Amino acid sequence: FYNLEKIYSWSFYNCRDLKSIIFPENLKVIQDNAFGGRNSLKELKFPENIQFISDHAFIYCFSLEKIVIPKIFKKNIKNIFAYVDLTNVNITYI
Repeated sequence: FYNLEKIYSWSFYNCRDLKSIIFPENLKVIQDNAFGGRNSLKELKFPENIQFISDHAFIYCFSLEKIVIPKIFKKNIKNIFAYVDLTNVNITYI
């Protein structure tokens, strides 16, 4: 996965055993619904140089507790994590 630059739509949708993800530093794009659905994701750490995270990439990820994400996505965070109540999620902007 070290050469992974793009995660396509629906790649990990409804993967119930997924708990945390630390993306590789060379990841550039995450497409819509890539990790959405009913999963067990609790923690996400995005690389600083990621260029694009689609709306709904993490739709319905209700278990989230912690997100580390670049500041450039601050305005769009509600769309990236659609239908997720972010008020109880620890969000760190890098």
